[in-house]
Amino acid sequence: MLITCVATITLASCGGGGGSSGQQYTIGGTVRGLSGSGLVLQSTGAGTLTVSSDGPFQLPTAVASGTAYTVSIRTQPTNPSQTCAASGATASGIVSGGNVTNVEINCTAAANAARFVYVTNRGSNDISGYRIDNATGALTAMNGSPFPAGVSPTWLTVHPSGNFAYVSNDGANSIAAYAIDATNGGLTPIGGAPVLVRPFASVEYPISPVVIDPSGNLAIVGNSNAPIVGDAQPDNLAVYHIDAASGALAPVAGSPFSTNSPFDEPKEFLAQLERRLASSRV
Repeated sequence: MLITCVATITLASCGGGGGSSGQQYTIGGTVRGLSGSGLVLQSTGAGTLTVSSDGPFQLPTAVASGTAYTVSIRTQPTNPSQTCAASGATASGIVSGGNVTNVEINCTAAANAARFVYVTNRGSNDISGYRIDNATGALTAMNGSPFPAGVSPTWLTVHPSGNFAYVSNDGANSIAAYAIDATNGGLTPIGGAPVLVRPFASVEYPISPVVIDPSGNLAIVGNSNAPIVGDAQPDNLAVYHIDAASGALAPVAGSPFSTNSPFDEPKEFLAQLERRLASSRV
């Protein structure tokens, strides 16, 4: 008689029994209020998922028990535009011996979607914020505007989720991070003091705008104030991990990286930065 599985490997090869150390579990929940198209959800390790309608969802990649997760919005829906957000109470957790099914994603009606515009003010070290009237396009200053910034704020980049903003402060070689209030657009500093972009020999030249990779997980900054070595400039590309829940920045392993861009050719430096992002997705 042909025996398909011997007893000692039944759990691994035949799928019998439960409690295998290799058991994987899914992460999912429910989407409510979605009327637009193109909503994309994500969680580290569990992959990304495009959602087209209200109801249950499940991210595509199963993970092991003990895995920490944070479900966030990678791309907001359009046609019509909406703002969706993962509920703070259910968006994060640790997989514990079973499928996660309670993540809640709530989307606001397109007609109520607020739109904002921000202006960096180098001379006064702050940021002006305005609400845009959806019907007329008129600008109205936000409550609390202008918002404090670092020394000589120059560039402002909004995260693809619409939840965070990052400002390059040229006068301090630093990046300031802010949480954006989804209702009124107000800016609240994240994590206290701005993050210093290191190394730097002197603060004489502008650091680049913050570039955020398409996944929304990484922030990349060109550092034109890194020390010069011979005719090259190593350690001039800083890369940070973006916390999906808080928006806080933390250097990735190995950062800063080197493009060795010539110090006296800033345009070529930025071109090399763009090529590096396009080719390697640091």
